[in-house]
Amino acid sequence: MEEKFNFQCRAVTIVGGAGFSSEDLNICLAKSSTLISADGGVNSLDENNYQVDFIIGDLDSVTNKQAWESRGTKIVEIKEQDSTDFEKCLYSTDAEIYFCVGFIGGRTDHFLAVCSSLVKYSSKRIILVGSDDIVFHLPEFFEIDLPVSTRLSLFPMQKIIGINSSGLRWPVSGIEFDPCHCVGTSNKTTAPTVTIRVSNCGMLILLPRFCLPNVIEAFQA
Repeated sequence: MEEKFNFQCRAVTIVGGAGFSSEDLNICLAKSSTLISADGGVNSLDENNYQVDFIIGDLDSVTNKQAWESRGTKIVEIKEQDSTDFEKCLYSTDAEIYFCVGFIGGRTDHFLAVCSSLVKYSSKRIILVGSDDIVFHLPEFFEIDLPVSTRLSLFPMQKIIGINSSGLRWPVSGIEFDPCHCVGTSNKTTAPTVTIRVSNCGMLILLPRFCLPNVIEAFQA
Protein backbone atom coordinates (compact mmCIF):
# COMPACT_ATOMS: atom_id res chain seq x y z
CA MET A 1 0.00 0.00 0.00
CA GLU A 2 1.37 3.40 -0.96
CA GLU A 3 1.58 5.75 2.01
CA LYS A 4 1.86 9.47 1.29
CA PHE A 5 2.59 12.23 3.75
CA ASN A 6 1.91 15.89 3.17
CA PHE A 7 5.04 17.01 1.37
CA GLN A 8 5.26 18.96 -1.86
CA CYS A 9 8.27 20.71 -3.34
CA ARG A 10 9.41 22.05 -6.68
CA ALA A 11 12.69 20.11 -6.80
CA VAL A 12 14.04 17.30 -4.62
CA THR A 13 17.39 15.56 -4.33
CA ILE A 14 17.29 11.90 -3.25
CA VAL A 15 20.43 10.07 -2.12
CA GLY A 16 20.79 6.30 -2.37
CA GLY A 17 23.22 3.76 -1.02
CA ALA A 18 25.27 3.03 -4.15
CA GLY A 19 27.86 5.65 -3.29
CA PHE A 20 28.36 9.07 -4.81
CA SER A 21 30.83 11.92 -4.85
CA SER A 22 30.29 15.24 -3.11
CA GLU A 23 30.52 16.78 -6.59
CA ASP A 24 27.56 14.69 -7.80
CA LEU A 25 25.52 15.66 -4.73
CA ASN A 26 26.40 19.34 -4.83
CA ILE A 27 25.43 19.57 -8.50
CA CYS A 28 21.96 18.34 -7.57
CA LEU A 29 21.60 20.41 -4.41
CA ALA A 30 22.40 23.53 -6.43
CA LYS A 31 19.17 22.86 -8.32
CA SER A 32 16.92 21.75 -5.45
CA SER A 33 16.11 22.92 -1.94
CA THR A 34 15.12 19.62 -0.32
CA LEU A 35 17.34 16.63 0.48
CA ILE A 36 15.83 13.18 1.05
CA SER A 37 17.66 9.98 1.90
CA ALA A 38 16.37 6.62 0.73
CA ASP A 39 16.99 4.76 3.97
CA GLY A 40 20.74 4.06 4.34
CA GLY A 41 21.81 6.50 1.63
CA VAL A 42 22.28 8.94 4.49
CA ASN A 43 25.13 6.81 5.86
CA SER A 44 27.39 8.31 3.18
CA LEU A 45 26.69 11.90 4.28
CA ASP A 46 28.67 13.99 6.72
CA GLU A 47 26.07 15.28 9.18
CA ASN A 48 28.18 18.39 9.74
CA ASN A 49 28.06 19.38 6.08
CA TYR A 50 24.54 18.48 4.97
CA GLN A 51 21.04 19.02 6.31
CA VAL A 52 18.82 16.08 5.43
CA ASP A 53 15.14 16.98 5.43
CA PHE A 54 13.72 13.43 5.36
CA ILE A 55 14.89 9.85 5.70
CA ILE A 56 12.31 7.59 4.06
CA GLY A 57 12.21 3.81 3.94
CA ASP A 58 11.83 0.69 6.03
CA LEU A 59 14.87 1.91 8.02
CA ASP A 60 16.67 -1.42 7.98
CA SER A 61 20.01 0.06 6.93
CA VAL A 62 20.30 3.61 8.33
CA THR A 63 22.94 3.54 11.08
CA ASN A 64 22.79 7.00 12.66
CA LYS A 65 19.07 7.73 12.87
CA GLN A 66 19.16 9.44 16.28
CA ALA A 67 21.97 11.77 15.23
CA TRP A 68 19.99 12.94 12.23
CA GLU A 69 16.79 13.28 14.26
CA SER A 70 18.62 15.54 16.69
CA ARG A 71 19.50 17.80 13.76
CA GLY A 72 15.86 18.15 12.71
CA THR A 73 15.63 15.41 10.10
CA LYS A 74 12.14 13.92 9.82
CA ILE A 75 12.17 10.11 9.89
CA VAL A 76 9.44 8.48 7.79
CA GLU A 77 9.23 4.74 8.38
CA ILE A 78 7.29 2.79 5.78
CA LYS A 79 7.24 -0.87 6.69
CA GLU A 80 5.66 -2.45 3.62
CA GLN A 81 8.04 -4.72 1.70
CA ASP A 82 6.43 -4.64 -1.73
CA SER A 83 8.54 -1.71 -2.91
CA THR A 84 12.14 -0.52 -2.69
CA ASP A 85 13.20 2.38 -0.51
CA PHE A 86 13.66 4.43 -3.68
CA GLU A 87 10.03 3.79 -4.64
CA LYS A 88 8.91 4.71 -1.13
CA CYS A 89 10.59 8.11 -1.60
CA LEU A 90 8.83 8.58 -4.91
CA TYR A 91 5.31 7.56 -3.98
CA SER A 92 5.29 9.36 -0.64
CA THR A 93 6.26 12.77 -2.05
CA ASP A 94 5.17 15.14 -4.80
CA ALA A 95 7.76 17.20 -6.63
CA GLU A 96 8.09 18.72 -10.08
CA ILE A 97 11.51 17.10 -10.59
CA TYR A 98 13.71 14.62 -8.73
CA PHE A 99 17.53 14.59 -8.86
CA CYS A 100 18.81 11.21 -7.65
CA VAL A 101 22.41 10.39 -6.72
CA GLY A 102 23.78 7.16 -5.32
CA PHE A 103 21.66 4.96 -7.57
CA ILE A 104 24.06 4.37 -10.49
CA GLY A 105 26.79 1.88 -9.64
CA GLY A 106 26.99 -0.30 -6.57
CA ARG A 107 24.90 -3.45 -6.67
CA THR A 108 23.63 -4.24 -10.15
CA ASP A 109 20.35 -5.70 -8.90
CA HIS A 110 19.63 -2.43 -7.09
CA PHE A 111 20.39 -0.42 -10.22
CA LEU A 112 18.07 -2.59 -12.33
CA ALA A 113 15.32 -2.14 -9.75
CA VAL A 114 15.80 1.64 -9.96
CA CYS A 115 15.54 1.50 -13.76
CA SER A 116 12.29 -0.40 -13.37
CA SER A 117 11.06 2.33 -11.00
CA LEU A 118 11.75 4.98 -13.64
CA VAL A 119 9.20 3.25 -15.83
CA LYS A 120 6.75 2.50 -13.02
CA TYR A 121 6.73 6.19 -12.02
CA SER A 122 7.09 7.56 -15.53
CA SER A 123 4.59 10.32 -14.75
CA LYS A 124 7.24 11.88 -12.50
CA ARG A 125 10.33 13.66 -13.83
CA ILE A 126 13.16 11.65 -12.30
CA ILE A 127 16.82 12.03 -13.28
CA LEU A 128 19.50 9.62 -12.06
CA VAL A 129 22.80 11.49 -11.81
CA GLY A 130 26.09 9.58 -11.84
CA SER A 131 29.71 10.53 -12.20
CA ASP A 132 29.61 9.89 -15.97
CA ASP A 133 25.99 9.65 -17.08
CA ILE A 134 22.45 10.72 -16.37
CA VAL A 135 19.47 8.41 -16.92
CA PHE A 136 15.77 9.23 -17.14
CA HIS A 137 12.54 7.99 -18.64
CA LEU A 138 11.72 9.31 -22.09
CA PRO A 139 8.38 11.15 -22.24
CA GLU A 140 6.05 10.73 -25.22
CA PHE A 141 7.57 13.81 -26.84
CA PHE A 142 11.04 15.04 -26.00
CA GLU A 143 12.95 17.91 -27.59
CA ILE A 144 16.39 18.91 -26.36
CA ASP A 145 19.23 21.17 -27.46
CA LEU A 146 22.61 19.43 -27.26
CA PRO A 147 26.08 19.92 -28.72
CA VAL A 148 26.52 18.08 -32.01
CA SER A 149 28.18 14.67 -31.57
CA THR A 150 26.83 14.21 -28.05
CA ARG A 151 26.47 10.54 -27.13
CA LEU A 152 22.81 9.58 -26.73
CA SER A 153 21.64 6.09 -25.86
CA LEU A 154 18.14 4.65 -25.81
CA PHE A 155 17.37 1.52 -23.82
CA PRO A 156 13.90 -0.07 -23.90
CA MET A 157 12.58 -1.69 -20.73
CA GLN A 158 9.73 -3.23 -22.75
CA LYS A 159 8.62 -3.35 -26.39
CA ILE A 160 8.52 0.20 -27.82
CA ILE A 161 6.72 0.93 -31.07
CA GLY A 162 5.77 4.05 -32.97
CA ILE A 163 9.05 5.88 -32.39
CA ASN A 164 10.17 8.84 -34.50
CA SER A 165 13.32 10.95 -34.21
CA SER A 166 15.31 13.73 -35.80
CA GLY A 167 18.84 14.92 -35.18
CA LEU A 168 20.44 11.50 -34.59
CA ARG A 169 23.29 9.96 -36.59
CA TRP A 170 21.46 6.64 -36.73
CA PRO A 171 17.74 7.46 -37.11
CA VAL A 172 15.43 5.35 -34.97
CA SER A 173 12.14 6.20 -36.70
CA GLY A 174 10.02 3.13 -37.32
CA ILE A 175 12.25 0.77 -35.34
CA GLU A 176 10.56 -1.66 -32.98
CA PHE A 177 12.67 -1.62 -29.84
CA ASP A 178 12.70 -4.54 -27.45
CA PRO A 179 15.20 -5.39 -24.68
CA CYS A 180 15.42 -8.94 -26.03
CA HIS A 181 16.06 -7.96 -29.65
CA CYS A 182 16.87 -4.32 -30.38
CA VAL A 183 18.33 -1.53 -28.24
CA GLY A 184 19.61 1.92 -29.18
CA THR A 185 22.87 2.46 -27.32
CA SER A 186 25.77 4.69 -28.41
CA ASN A 187 23.94 6.87 -30.90
CA LYS A 188 25.13 10.45 -31.52
CA THR A 189 23.51 13.78 -32.22
CA THR A 190 23.98 15.38 -35.65
CA ALA A 191 21.98 18.57 -35.14
CA PRO A 192 21.74 21.18 -32.36
CA THR A 193 18.17 20.06 -31.60
CA VAL A 194 17.08 16.46 -31.14
CA THR A 195 13.44 15.37 -31.07
CA ILE A 196 12.10 11.94 -30.17
CA ARG A 197 8.50 10.74 -30.07
CA VAL A 198 7.32 7.43 -28.67
CA SER A 199 3.83 5.93 -28.52
CA ASN A 200 4.19 4.12 -25.21
CA CYS A 201 6.20 4.27 -22.01
CA GLY A 202 9.23 2.17 -21.15
CA MET A 203 12.15 3.83 -22.94
CA LEU A 204 15.13 5.06 -20.92
CA ILE A 205 17.51 7.68 -22.28
CA LEU A 206 21.15 8.00 -21.22
CA LEU A 207 23.27 11.12 -21.74
CA PRO A 208 26.64 12.37 -20.49
CA ARG A 209 26.38 14.15 -17.14
CA PHE A 210 27.31 17.54 -18.63
CA CYS A 211 23.91 17.45 -20.36
CA LEU A 212 22.03 17.83 -17.06
CA PRO A 213 21.30 21.58 -17.53
CA ASN A 214 20.04 20.84 -21.05
CA VAL A 215 17.69 18.15 -19.74
CA ILE A 216 16.32 20.42 -17.03
CA GLU A 217 15.67 23.13 -19.62
CA ALA A 218 13.94 20.61 -21.88
CA PHE A 219 11.70 19.43 -19.04
CA GLN A 220 10.75 23.02 -18.21
CA ALA A 221 9.93 23.97 -21.80
